[in-house]
Amino acid sequence: MKKKIRQSIAILLLTVLLGGVFATGVSALKSSSVPYNTYEYNYADESVSAPAGYTVDTVLYGTDLGLEKGSVLQDIYCIEDGRILLLDSGNGVVYVYNNDLVQIDKLDNFTAADGSPLNIAGAQGITYHNDRLYIADTENQRVLRVGMDGVADLIINKPDTAVLDEKTACNFVKVIVDPQNRIYAIANDVNLGALVFDEDGNFLTLFGSTNVRTTAEVILRYIRRKFMSEEQRKNDYSYTPVTLTSFDIDKDGFIYTVAKSSDYSDIEGKVRSLNALGEDIYDSAAFGDIEWDRLKSNSGTQFIDVDVADDESLALLDSARSRVFVYSKNNDLIAVFGSYGEQKGNFLQPAAVETVGENIYVIDALANTLQIFRPNDYVRAIKKADLQMENGDYSAAIDTWERVVAYNTNSTQAYVGIGNCYDYLGEYELAMEAYKKGYANQEYSVSFSEYRKEYLKDNFVLILFIALAALAILIVLAVKVSKMLRPVEGSAFCQLETKKYLPVYMLFHPSSASEQIRPRGFASPLKAAIIVAVWFIAVMLSYFFTGFSFNENRAVDFNVFYTLLQTAGLFLVFVIANYGLASFMTGKGKFSEIVTVTAYSLTPYIASILINTAFSNILTQDEGMFMSIITAVGLLWTFFMLFAGLMTIHQYSVGKTVLSFLITMFGMLVIIFLAVLFITLYAQVLSFVDSIAREVSIRQ
Repeated sequence: MKKKIRQSIAILLLTVLLGGVFATGVSALKSSSVPYNTYEYNYADESVSAPAGYTVDTVLYGTDLGLEKGSVLQDIYCIEDGRILLLDSGNGVVYVYNNDLVQIDKLDNFTAADGSPLNIAGAQGITYHNDRLYIADTENQRVLRVGMDGVADLIINKPDTAVLDEKTACNFVKVIVDPQNRIYAIANDVNLGALVFDEDGNFLTLFGSTNVRTTAEVILRYIRRKFMSEEQRKNDYSYTPVTLTSFDIDKDGFIYTVAKSSDYSDIEGKVRSLNALGEDIYDSAAFGDIEWDRLKSNSGTQFIDVDVADDESLALLDSARSRVFVYSKNNDLIAVFGSYGEQKGNFLQPAAVETVGENIYVIDALANTLQIFRPNDYVRAIKKADLQMENGDYSAAIDTWERVVAYNTNSTQAYVGIGNCYDYLGEYELAMEAYKKGYANQEYSVSFSEYRKEYLKDNFVLILFIALAALAILIVLAVKVSKMLRPVEGSAFCQLETKKYLPVYMLFHPSSASEQIRPRGFASPLKAAIIVAVWFIAVMLSYFFTGFSFNENRAVDFNVFYTLLQTAGLFLVFVIANYGLASFMTGKGKFSEIVTVTAYSLTPYIASILINTAFSNILTQDEGMFMSIITAVGLLWTFFMLFAGLMTIHQYSVGKTVLSFLITMFGMLVIIFLAVLFITLYAQVLSFVDSIAREVSIRQ
């Protein structure tokens, strides 16, 4: 008995222990153990929670790295053979480490070819190419090319060129070298791009200038500068294009640049991938803290360094909030880590980022530390799935993407990856399901096109029968309507010229139908209300049931009140504005008549909404022009009916009707403005009354 009790206790303890270990593993993945928020952006550019893709593995301080007193770490570079270079800007020293970060060399004695000493204290950038070290010697306004013995065989100073102002010092901060041995250097006082030199140091051109978009704000600032004094213009830095802050080059020779943004300069690309012609192949809107950058009260993401890994993923260093963004080669956000602070994994003043193997190294200049971040299974799974797809192993990639989804159900990247795999395998229906989960409308449309081809081939006879039946029904209806439009024998009116069928008759004869509303008592606010209600229902159906190829709406965002304002609210505002105008322009139409004509005129537009909703489920995005044509026809038909109807009931001329329409539009704007003003004032009054009530309750 005692033995069984001991066994039970042992099993219980073991279960608790294993449960604790398992819970620890899961919580680590869910980022509860990291000192920063982890998130990603969904298809609507909204931040959603995500697992921690990287966690801090090691933090090395100056003493751990063998740095001298007064050192300030500023840059890092990993050589292909595994050696790691650290730039000590404070003492002007370059340290060399092996891949275990054991110091194997130190370059602290730099000389020119003639033996004269060179001091690189204050340098901010280093790179390595063809057994030689390139240094952006910032404080001395030069770029040095030195051997590993410290002897410089090339010194590049400010080039003698008309494109640079004579006051420009050329404070070089970053340097890279391309496969053709061209040297690219960024100077923080040059806003025309990177300066390009040949391997002998001769100036060639400028490369990768950022552009300022011509916005209203920029134009106003330009005009204001015309009236500024010289001193004011010197202090107005924000007018000019933004200077590049850093760059990197990949194995194919593409140059990746980053630049800071500001309140006053809206640059086209914070992050760009430039080919040899300087053309950007990136969509810059995808990078950085998208939600934060929407706020105009701050300068948004401030990228100060970029590193391209061997697998073509990007590590981007943001100084605004001291964090690192990691993107896949397809520009999908993989992970975000880091924040401002003194804890491990946070930074006080991040200065440089470098990918070493699968790890990411970040230098903190103020703390004088090197922090090493290691990816977890979540990021490894994403990269593995990308690699499997690149190698054409789509079945295996599906399993890997499913693992990513198990880690992070918010990962639209994983769903799109699954959809791409199924699409390549010809499983178009499964691909469409995955694309829906990933909100990938365009990709869904492509797979739907292939799925539709297969469906048409397999069900050709049935579809042909349905099409012929529909055509027959339309022909029968057309014949019946044409007969009903003929005058009844012994009568001046046709069968449709009744109160019951007047909305149909007005489709073909809006003026004649409108003429009969008053003398025959055909005004029907009830029918008008029904038509407006149908309009509301049509818009609601369109919101939810438009085919996924064209539908970017989310059910959670649907607002009944807003939809009601779009339909019934807009209808009432138009009717009220037009009726009020008729009083001043001697219009003869009564309120009920205006309501009737306006509602009946909406029929073609409502029909176009319903037709497009149906067609959107059988058309692809490339065929969307047909839906645009249907919408245009519906709108034009509605406008023609409304124009003819109001002209008839008000007894206006054509010119007066046009004028009344324009004034009606203005009246609608006035009504909407007054309504918004009233609601705002009402809310302020309620807030005032509430604050008084709170104050009274507190004092009591």
